[in-house]
Parts: sequence; structure tokens; C-alpha cells
Amino acid sequence: MATTTAPTKPHPTGYLPKRQRADLESAFREYIAVHNEAPEPFVWARTADQLLDSIADTHSALLLSSRADLCHEPLGQETR
Repeated sequence: MATTTAPTKPHPTGYLPKRQRADLESAFREYIAVHNEAPEPFVWARTADQLLDSIADTHSALLLSSRADLCHEPLGQETR
């Protein structure tokens, strides 16, 4: 009967083994080198105020949604 080994779990701190770190660093360096051959400035599609308003709207919607879930009566159990 063949023995199998359990898959390795990632390190809890996100540590990568030396070989994987080297591969990842190499990929980053390649991406940066290619991008730097013909760089283009990043252009924001929204103003800072528009972004902050969007974040505030999303936060409010999520907050209201979580409160609605807390106040919801279980189905079939109406209050009298």
C-alpha cells in the first residue's frame, strides 16, 4: 500500500519558502521592468470626495443591512 503525505499548510504568518519567495520576487521585478519600458501615469476616474462619498454610502448600507438582520423575526414566529 502506497503512503501519502498530507498537503503542507501555509505558514500562519504568510511566510513563503525561500524558492517561492525568489519566484515571486522575480515575477515582480519582471513586471516592473516591462511596465517601466513605456510608463503611463495613473489617472483617477473619480475625485477624492466622490470616493469618500461612495465609501460612506456603502458603509451605511452595510450597517443598515446588519441591523435589519438583527431585528428580523424568525419566519412563522410573529410578535403579538
